[in-house]
Amino acid sequence: MKGAIGATRRSKLTARPARFRRPAASARADLIRDRADVRTAFRERFTHLFVDEFQDTDPLQAEILLLLAANDPAERDWTCVVPDAGKLFLVGDPKQAIYRFRRADVGIYRRVKEQLERTGARSVQLTTSFRATPSIQNAVNAAFAPLFDGDPDTHQADYVRARPRPRGPARAAVGRRAPGARPVRNPAVGEDVGRRIVAARGGGPSSSGCCRTAGGR
Repeated sequence: MKGAIGATRRSKLTARPARFRRPAASARADLIRDRADVRTAFRERFTHLFVDEFQDTDPLQAEILLLLAANDPAERDWTCVVPDAGKLFLVGDPKQAIYRFRRADVGIYRRVKEQLERTGARSVQLTTSFRATPSIQNAVNAAFAPLFDGDPDTHQADYVRARPRPRGPARAAVGRRAPGARPVRNPAVGEDVGRRIVAARGGGPSSSGCCRTAGGR
């Protein structure tokens, strides 16, 4: 059986490889892992890596990503990688995971998150919700608090309580609305973004984190 599986994989790599995304991705991961010159070239080319929806990452994608972020160009084992400081920025929410669709594995999200935290990465949760009224948030919190138990064996997400947005008028706006564009319906979003920009430029503390890596929205 193993021989037949190996022969099938080899045939997929040579016969119309664009139709077989998994073997093609595997070949790329092998190339990055086994060729120091390839790793070095891509590490120098991509100085910063930003990945959204990381909860839907498959193992090969995680391997490629971490090898390109490694602070040691000789490291070939992605599970031992320590990323360059400031090079890797991940955004993900395990409650939105698509699980096994296209080999996505929320367990990889949890594993990589724990690995990065051990090596000094900072995890920030965004818990403020701009998408629903407090009454809806309270109902959602009550319904899902007992269900999201963070069980690693079932790859269940941790429970993160959604919090209502701060009350008050908007005092900041970003950018200029294009002619004919519809106005922003939620001014609190502009206020929140404005505070972040002021904080980033040294004008004061930010009201909340700038990314999410462990849930929340």
